[in-house]
Parts: sequence; C-alpha cells; structure tokens
Amino acid sequence: MGARREIHREVPWRNAMRGWLRSHAYSLFSALGRIIHRPLDQGLTIAVLAVALALPALGLVAVQNGSHLLAGAARPADLLLFLVEGASQELATDFADRLRGDTRVLAVETRSPEQALDEFRSLSGFADALAVAEGNPLPWVLSLNLDDPTLVEAVAESLRDQSEVDAVIYEGAWLTRLQGLLALAERTLWVVGALLAIAVLLIVGNTVRLEIATRLEEIEVSKLIGASDAFVRRPFLYAGLWLGLTAGLGALVLVELAMWFLHSPVEVLALSYGSSLTLAGLSIVDALALIACGMLLGWGGAWLASAQRLRAIDPR
Repeated sequence: MGARREIHREVPWRNAMRGWLRSHAYSLFSALGRIIHRPLDQGLTIAVLAVALALPALGLVAVQNGSHLLAGAARPADLLLFLVEGASQELATDFADRLRGDTRVLAVETRSPEQALDEFRSLSGFADALAVAEGNPLPWVLSLNLDDPTLVEAVAESLRDQSEVDAVIYEGAWLTRLQGLLALAERTLWVVGALLAIAVLLIVGNTVRLEIATRLEEIEVSKLIGASDAFVRRPFLYAGLWLGLTAGLGALVLVELAMWFLHSPVEVLALSYGSSLTLAGLSIVDALALIACGMLLGWGGAWLASAQRLRAIDPR
C-alpha cells in the first residue's frame, strides 16, 4: 500500500513535467517551421545577422594571427651601444664585462668592427664598392638584452653618459610600436563588436515585433482563454534562438570563406619576406563561442521585443 501511495504521488509531478516538455518542444519546432515556411524573408534576416557576427569574428582572427606573428618573431636587442671611434678590443671587452654585472642587463653580445663590416657587406649588396674602400669606419657594437624591457629608457639614459659610448639606439622600437598598434586594434575590436551586438539585438527585436503583429489575433484569443504572457512569449523566444543559431553558423561559413580567399595572398606576401606565415582560423572554442553569442543575442532581442509588445496587448 505504501509503495502504491508513493507511485500515486509521483504521477502528477511526472505528468506536469511531460506537459512542460511537450509545450517547450512544440514551441521550439513550431518556431523553426515558421522560419522554414518563409525562406526569403527569414533568409535575408539571417544573412544580415551572419554578416554582423562575422565582422568581429574576422577581426578576432586578424588580432590572433598578429599576436602569433609577434610571438614567433625573433626578439631584437633592446639596446645597441656604439662605442667611441678607435675603441680597442680590451676596452670593449672590459666595458661588456662591466655591463654583464648590471642586474638590469640579461645578456651582452659584442660585435667587432670587422664582424660588422662583413655583415654589412652581406646584407647591403655593396660588397664590390666596399672592397675598394680604405679602412673600416665602423665602431665596436654591444647588443644588450634587458631583464625588464620597460627599463629601456632608464638604462639608455644612464649609458649615454658613459665615456666609452658614442651613441645608444633602441633597436626594438618598431616591435613596441607594433605591439601598441595590436593592442589598439584589439580594443577597437571590442568597441565594434559591442556595436554590432546591439545591431543584432535590434534586428532580431524588429523581426519579432513584425511576427507579433502578424499573429495579433491569435495572441488575443490565447490571452482571452487564460494564457499567460510567458506562454505566449515562448514561441517568439525560440524564434529568436533559431535566428541566432543559424546566423552564428552562417557567420562561421563566412569566416572560413574569407580565410580560404585570403590564404594564398598572405602566403605569397609572407614568402616575399622570407617567412612561412599560415593564417589560422577560429579555434573550436572560438567557433562555439560565436554560435553561443548568436543564440544569446537572438534570445535577448526576442525577449526585449516580445516582453514590451505583449504587455501592451490586452484583449479585454
């Protein structure tokens, strides 16, 4: 008897759960059916949403590839020290040893005037002209890598006052500027992404508002027989969810097409600089995040539009 009573208590709960699941499943697939039955109108909306989602995704791909390129670039010397003209090997060696004792200096590499001249000949293409030149005008050069690159200015200022030093050059300035540009691009990407997210919300919201207007009589009848706002709102929320999902998938297709279209020119450009850069697309995590963002924005736009519009509908 006790077991029968327990089963009897569970039946209403199970029936309520089944009814709730059936209601949501019906709303989910009926929303998909309405989208399929109007392929032209909904297809254009999905295409616009896909473009809006693909633009920040392409920006993310560009920033990620730029970061990988910088990470793989050889780190230049933080400072180049050109010693005074006529400096001897003993002076250069002694000065380099003193610099190695500085806690701010990570490594010191010396380059003799002969080594510098040979390197200049191989890189400049003026080997024949240099062969007839008399003497070697190049000085001793010390390449310094610092333990903390942010101390470059302070270290350079202290070394300029040394009697052995003729000039100090910051070789990695271009890398710092490039990193700054990359950081600016990333910040700009967030701003553009936020604006496009707002655009997606507005587009989905306007689409749902038009759908509510076409089903106004159906909504009024449902409310007259006691349907709650949450029940009436449900199909429109799922419609926004489907719009966001299909737009996210469409954005992934657009990103992959853009990567395929740009792959060959980028590879040719990289080879001209002696590099083997290969564009990397969205990772699996980024792709899933893009789809999730599309679904979230679709759901949010539908909720904002339906909540405001359904409250204004009073059939009594």
